[in-house]
Amino acid sequence: MRVRQRQLLYGTVFGLATFLVGWLITYVLTPSDLLTEFPRWKVTLWVFLSAHFVSISGLQLGGLSSAFTQVDLITQIPTLRSLRVVPILLTALGGVMMVEAMNYTTRFKYLIQNSGALLTGYLAAGLLAFVISEAQPGVALIIVLAVLLAGGAYIGGTVTQRFTAGLPVFAVTSLGGVVLIGLLVVLGGLVVLQSIAPLVGVSLVGVTVGAVLAWTARNVPS
Repeated sequence: MRVRQRQLLYGTVFGLATFLVGWLITYVLTPSDLLTEFPRWKVTLWVFLSAHFVSISGLQLGGLSSAFTQVDLITQIPTLRSLRVVPILLTALGGVMMVEAMNYTTRFKYLIQNSGALLTGYLAAGLLAFVISEAQPGVALIIVLAVLLAGGAYIGGTVTQRFTAGLPVFAVTSLGGVVLIGLLVVLGGLVVLQSIAPLVGVSLVGVTVGAVLAWTARNVPS
C-alpha cells in the first residue's frame, strides 16, 4: 500500500476514533441537567464543538433566544472550561499514533504530514457532528444543500454526457447559470469556512503538537 493511501486510511480511522473519544469524554463530564430540553447527545456534541471554540446558534442557558445569537457555550459554564484542553490533547495523541503507525522517519516534514493526516477523519467527524447537531442550523442547511447540489451535478453530468456525445454538463449550461452557481458556491463556502474555522484551527494546533512531540522523541538525545 502506498504512503498516501496509508495516510488516508489510517487518518480516517484514527481521526474518527479520536473525535469519538473526545465526544465520549465530554458526554461523561457534561452535567446531566444542562439544557435538558434538548437530547443529551446533541447537547454534549454542542459542548464538544464549543471546546473547539465553535459557536452555537440561538442558545442561552435556560432556553432559546434569537436564531442569530452566537453563543460560546463553555464560557457560560465555568465547570466545563477545562474541556478546552481535550481537543488539543486528543489530536496531539492521535497525531503521535499516526506517526507511529506510518513508516519510521526523523524528518519533521514527513512527521507533520503523517500527523496531519489525522485531520482526514477528525474534521469529517466534526463536520458531521456540526450538521446533525444543528450547531448552526443555517450553516448546516448550506452544507446539506451543497452535498445535494454536488450529487445532483454528478448525476446530471453523467446523464448529460450520455446524450451529448461526452460534452461536460457546463458545456450545455447557460453562462448565467454557471455564474449564479459559482457565486452561490463561493458565498456558501465562505460562510461554512467562517463557522468551522475554529474547529480546523484547534485541530491543526493539536496535530502540530503531536508532530513536534514525535520529532523530539526521535531526534533529541536522551
